[in-house]
Amino acid sequence: LKVLDLTDNRLGNRGAIEITHLIAETRTIEVLNLSNNRIGPSGLQHICSALTVNGSINDLDISENMVQDESLKILLAMLFQN
Repeated sequence: LKVLDLTDNRLGNRGAIEITHLIAETRTIEVLNLSNNRIGPSGLQHICSALTVNGSINDLDISENMVQDESLKILLAMLFQN
């Protein structure tokens, strides 16, 4: 599995948190699309934590979520760690 496209699934924060184990443990995913899923700051924070241990994902789409300035700071911190 190289591409995981979960666009338009209304995951929300709870669903985002649920998929973090998959993100952290799967080393074959290169593209992760989470666009339009109603993910807010807490869900994004969990996703970013999982991405810090996953070195295979090089394309992340989080567009059309509830990303705010606070969320962008979390994302930028994760990017600088990787």
